[in-house]
Amino acid sequence: MLSVFNFNQTSVHEASNAVSVIFALLFGSVVSQFCRNRVAKVNIVSKSRIFFILLFIILGGKIRSFESKL
Repeated sequence: MLSVFNFNQTSVHEASNAVSVIFALLFGSVVSQFCRNRVAKVNIVSKSRIFFILLFIILGGKIRSFESKL
């Protein structure tokens, strides 16, 4: 029973990581669309910033899930 509980706990944790990544992708697409509509020069800079923000969010989720498995 303890192993089933641990499995459910990790699956909930993985699901919360997936949901946070989905919200980050949605937020990044909204921000990039807003920047694209505002100023064309800022578009390239904003896309690279959004890419790095999403990369850090995804890596943070992977590190948290790895630490929880230890």
